[in-house]
Amino acid sequence: MNPDIVDAIEFDEKQVDIEAIMRQIRQYLAHKHGTQPPLFLEAPASSMLDRDVYDELYEANQEFDKGHVTPYLTPTHIPLIGGVWQWFRSRLHSLVVFYVDRAADAQIRFNSHVISVLNGIVRGIDLDQTPDRVERLERRVAELERQLQAQQVTTPKTTQENS
Repeated sequence: MNPDIVDAIEFDEKQVDIEAIMRQIRQYLAHKHGTQPPLFLEAPASSMLDRDVYDELYEANQEFDKGHVTPYLTPTHIPLIGGVWQWFRSRLHSLVVFYVDRAADAQIRFNSHVISVLNGIVRGIDLDQTPDRVERLERRVAELERQLQAQQVTTPKTTQENS
């Protein structure tokens, strides 16, 4: 293992948190490669979304920046022109990989923006107090209905007294 990574990791020997160590490694690698580390959302105790949404979002955060093609050429066993053919194939392959990597970079930037937006949406949903607010509003409506019924009970008596 790279000694720089080992030095970058901070952990308590008594209580090892694997996820915290993995986050530190991802941050170190992202910093080393000059990219943004992905943001991770952990499912809150009481969430409005299904656990699978958090799992899929976690996987998307893991994979959004993967898309580069590595050169892979099988060796040729053609006598005499095999070397020339191999050289030509490698040059052509390098040209194709160059353009594929450019397209992959654009896709990775797009994926990064989409993942950031999804993280923000899910974080907003998690922070939204909709269930509590609905409960408060239901209590308020019930209270107002009781007040309205109380007024309706007293209103007929006053109209009968006036006539």
